[in-house]
Amino acid sequence: MISTLFCPTCGAANETTQMRCFACGAMLLNNGTGAQDGTLLLGRYQILATLGTGGFSRVYQAQDTHTGQAVAIKQINLHGLTPEETIDATHTFNREKALLASINHSQVPRLFAHFQDREHWYLVLEYLDGPTLETYLETRQGQGKPILFAEALSMILQVCRVLEYLHSRQPAIIFRDLKPGNIIRHSGDKLSLIDFGIARHYQRGRVRDTQLLGSPGYAAPEQYGRAQTSPQSDIYSLGVLFYALLSGEDPSQRDPDLTMLRLQYQPGGAQVLVLLEQMLASDPGARPRSVREVRSELEGLQQFQSNLQDRGRIWIPPTPQTYVTTSGGQQYMQSHISVPTQRRMGRRRVLIGGLGILAAVSGGGYLLWQNQPRSPQLLNPYYVYRGHKNSVTGISWSPDGQSVASLALDDTLQIWRVSSQNDRIVLWGSETEGGVCWSPGGARIAFSSQISDVTVCNATNGIDIFNYSGHHAAVAAVAYDPSGANVASASDDTTVQVWDSQSGIISTNYANHTGAVNALSWSPDGSQIASASDDGTVRVWDVTTGSTLVTFSGHSGSVRAVAWSPDGLSVASGSTGTEIKIWNPTNGSELLTYLGHRSSINAVTWSPDSSQLASASDDMTVQILNASGNGALSSTYAGHSAAVLTVAWSPDGKFIASGSADKTVQVWKPGSGS
Repeated sequence: MISTLFCPTCGAANETTQMRCFACGAMLLNNGTGAQDGTLLLGRYQILATLGTGGFSRVYQAQDTHTGQAVAIKQINLHGLTPEETIDATHTFNREKALLASINHSQVPRLFAHFQDREHWYLVLEYLDGPTLETYLETRQGQGKPILFAEALSMILQVCRVLEYLHSRQPAIIFRDLKPGNIIRHSGDKLSLIDFGIARHYQRGRVRDTQLLGSPGYAAPEQYGRAQTSPQSDIYSLGVLFYALLSGEDPSQRDPDLTMLRLQYQPGGAQVLVLLEQMLASDPGARPRSVREVRSELEGLQQFQSNLQDRGRIWIPPTPQTYVTTSGGQQYMQSHISVPTQRRMGRRRVLIGGLGILAAVSGGGYLLWQNQPRSPQLLNPYYVYRGHKNSVTGISWSPDGQSVASLALDDTLQIWRVSSQNDRIVLWGSETEGGVCWSPGGARIAFSSQISDVTVCNATNGIDIFNYSGHHAAVAAVAYDPSGANVASASDDTTVQVWDSQSGIISTNYANHTGAVNALSWSPDGSQIASASDDGTVRVWDVTTGSTLVTFSGHSGSVRAVAWSPDGLSVASGSTGTEIKIWNPTNGSELLTYLGHRSSINAVTWSPDSSQLASASDDMTVQILNASGNGALSSTYAGHSAAVLTVAWSPDGKFIASGSADKTVQVWKPGSGS
């Protein structure tokens, strides 16, 4: 289980066969005598075999004679160590023990017990029956069976999930030694992390780590004394691991060379190359901000792969032919597709007894749309905007419907005309993410960021007018009221704040949510706001008094999206539970539930006449419902190759713009349904 010897002098990682450190020449400590097969430790644990050795430690397979359970026992050897080395080994043991005791995840071995004798420390761990990923890869290579793209993607997603868990602890746990030798493949194809010997808690404010530890080739540059290790350090190692799986190369022998991967003809391959380039950046600040961000993009790619294999059931439009034109030194990209709209049977979502029916839920008084009875209309893009370099998280149409403002994780707000040769305006923000909104008069644009402020700028020239800084955490959504006099902003600090659009003076601070507020929508008359939160509720409240009028609790997960219908009669909301709810904002009664999406709902938008509702999802589609009738699915747009994060209907109702993790904004006609 341990395939590395860490030098006690300089911390460099050496092969277990080495007698001296390759970096500093010091003797490597692996000289303690271990327990023999059959030895009974603590009168309870019978040693069966030695699994591995490294540094101060040995790992045994053993049996708990009290329970009959197979366990792994990690022995920290103190025999023959100097006082300084004993302190080091003891510190390593106590740190690993504390970390493992705090972890509860299916991809990390459980810590059952710990004990000691005169010369050893022991950890009793869950035994995972399987080879390390290192051994598995060597076996596959010996058989001439390279790891395929889809399998590598699946493996990395598994590792993402456990790293995301570790990084979400308070404080974050940084693994620091992610490599095939520290991953066990067991129970078929399940991957688990082992050996937390050099893992540590992230310490805010520390300049660099006190010990320089890590495996050559896999360790991030900052692990060699440049800076403190952080979640970005594990993201670097994750990128190296992904590269190793795709290339079959040993990164310890030479630096990753992305040109060797030749993924440009693999569906989704170009996106993987861009992601790998970001993950392997030498500057931690240039890497993705979280493993969750990496996982989201890879899950979108995985879904895209699945859709390609399923073309007979979900139609994906052909790759548009792109024409590049220039005007005033700026590039615009237009897409023209001559292939007519194709219509095929959509994937049926059979939820009750295999029947595709519209079911009236008894006692609830609302309609539950379980399935579409016929194939929905499938749509082509009208125009594809490719000016962003990262996920597009916010979209707003200009009041005249001629231009779009788009916000993305590339730290830019871009203002551009739809299907036009005119110059675009690119504004550089700071950690831009979340909401963007054009003022009703068209003169200003407000957009939010992850650093708790909202910027108001001139929509004509992009010049900043002022910043609103009333929040204490990331701002997820921003919206002008119908008159343009006030702006409301929703934040991870659990508040929605209403402030003057000219001066930024706050008038109302709504603080009744118990979780981050993800979205908000003004009532058409500007007197009320509906706000959606991670606390699982949508709350309708009075803008003047800040008093809650209605609390809607019908969702099964965090509520990410909310939109008030233009006629004022309904509110639509969507959640991580994949359902869309349409309900009465006066009394909170449910009118309709739609379950057609296969993943989380990120945004909803009404048609100007309130007859249709468009919803954007992590399943890479935008679906349009007949909201004024029976809630049937009328059309689906599947032109994106990653999660759709934002969607907006044009003021005249003729177009929809959708923004995605695939870095594009796509403009398309919603169609009349089928």
